[in-house]
Amino acid sequence: MRARTFVPCLLAVVWVLAGCAPAAQNTPAPVGGSAPPAQARQSKTLTIALQGEPAALNVLMGGDIGGSPGGQVSLALNERLSTFDNKGIPFAQLATELPSLDKGTWVLNQDGTMQTTYHLRPNVKWHDGQPMTARDIVFGWTVARDTELPVATRDVATLITTIDTPDDATLVMHWSRPYPQAHVLGEIEMAPMPAHLLQETYAADKDKFQRLPYWTTEFVGVGPYRLEKWELGDRFVLKAFDGYYGTHPKIDTLNFVFIGDEAATIAQLFSGAIDGEIRGLQPKSVLQAKRQWEQTGKKPYVSLESVGTRADEVQYRDPKARELTDLRVRRGLLMAIDRQTLGDAVFDTTAPQADGLVPLDDPRYGWMKDSLTSYPYDQRRALQELAAGGWQRGPDGAMVNAAGERVTLSLWTTEGAQWQETQAINADAWRAIGFAVDEFVLPTARARDRELNASFPSFNGAFYGLNYFQPVRIYQSGECASADNRWTGTNRGCYQNPELDRIAQPLVTAVDPAQQQRLWSEFARVFSDQLPALPLYHMPWANMFREGVTGPKGESWRGSGSSGTWNVTEWDIQ
Repeated sequence: MRARTFVPCLLAVVWVLAGCAPAAQNTPAPVGGSAPPAQARQSKTLTIALQGEPAALNVLMGGDIGGSPGGQVSLALNERLSTFDNKGIPFAQLATELPSLDKGTWVLNQDGTMQTTYHLRPNVKWHDGQPMTARDIVFGWTVARDTELPVATRDVATLITTIDTPDDATLVMHWSRPYPQAHVLGEIEMAPMPAHLLQETYAADKDKFQRLPYWTTEFVGVGPYRLEKWELGDRFVLKAFDGYYGTHPKIDTLNFVFIGDEAATIAQLFSGAIDGEIRGLQPKSVLQAKRQWEQTGKKPYVSLESVGTRADEVQYRDPKARELTDLRVRRGLLMAIDRQTLGDAVFDTTAPQADGLVPLDDPRYGWMKDSLTSYPYDQRRALQELAAGGWQRGPDGAMVNAAGERVTLSLWTTEGAQWQETQAINADAWRAIGFAVDEFVLPTARARDRELNASFPSFNGAFYGLNYFQPVRIYQSGECASADNRWTGTNRGCYQNPELDRIAQPLVTAVDPAQQQRLWSEFARVFSDQLPALPLYHMPWANMFREGVTGPKGESWRGSGSSGTWNVTEWDIQ
């Protein structure tokens, strides 16, 4: 049977909220004589705020991933074989083209394994001038798979069993099972690493390897920009790399300054000290600043994107209130929250109410929307559901259980203005119908404590990004966090549902779009009917640049690392 070509369409829609910069004026040709001598192009510098200082520039080792400051600049410094743009459309970077079923570079084997072939572009150089070869991709993959290293994520790397390199420009990857996104290897775990600089230390001393300045101040990549210097505590400076294989960047210097205070970021934007921000402000602050700027006649550029979903995780392992395992109680608690008003209050814009874990502007939502059960805000119905589950108001209006005991819910969240505001509004909604609610904010210093994160008594506010598989795997029984797996499971509340497991297993290997659509629809039906978590809203995010800056288009789709610099060679200053 002839194989079919497909491209999974995973979109994160960007709305441009402001007009473009004024068009450049045409210069009339000189009259009656030769043209004036060409003038040297003036050097261009762009200064951008980041929300704090990165832990590393290669963020493979430990926690600093995804929307982190290091992740946001990663594609300016170190490209991938392929990645996604801000609309979820895949494109080749270091590879000449994406693997294809029709061209024979993507092969599904009869035994359930898979093979993909990548051909590298010619003349790709590391920032020290050495050529990049297939060996550097293999080395990066080897490091990512190494269980002796504290690698933050290795989900894709572990699916690849071997990589053959018949020559310096060819990679033949052998996969243990089908992987729907094998044509787009934008994850940090599949990024190239300079074997000529690192392999000797890696082989001799892995502890020393983790501490090399390569990860931070002496980073060497294959991106359009190179690290010029890192002024610790202040900024790092990137210079356009003259040896870059592709189109030379229009902007010569990028200064990324570390500003942890939103008021300082806004003040520096208005004063002209910085030209823009990438994850330097909360969405509400961006939109408020945009309105202020527009009142002065300026036309800043703002991109507003869906970046994931906020939900309350539920504790099933040993909940503080055993009634939480009753579906009627979870339905009642969800209908007691005015989720649309909640999202709008936190983000000062439309953050749509969530009925599932996939945002409305993701094309998978089209597969799922008819299967979703919706729970509108309705306090009367909420109280009916809660009463059916054993909780009702006592004479004084307080919520009590069947034994007449006051019911207290515990609601956890991590630090962050938007998370804590969400927590407060969520808690007030439950208090309004009689519950006592204990609010706990997990300190940033303990945010990486996996056991603590899995120990919440009732509810924990969680964020689910746009990673293709996260909504599915997060509630698989096999992902239950426990002491046996050192609390590394993604299913922190230990939800168990055989039907959800049955859907999840084929979904993570489905390559055929028709099969994907059917399975995502089934997943939506089971999730929204059984409510393993309480979905709140689909979260927006916004980045802003001053008038005259052109080219930024939002962030690459989060499944490929969420970098705001994926198209940095197109950026310019008018």
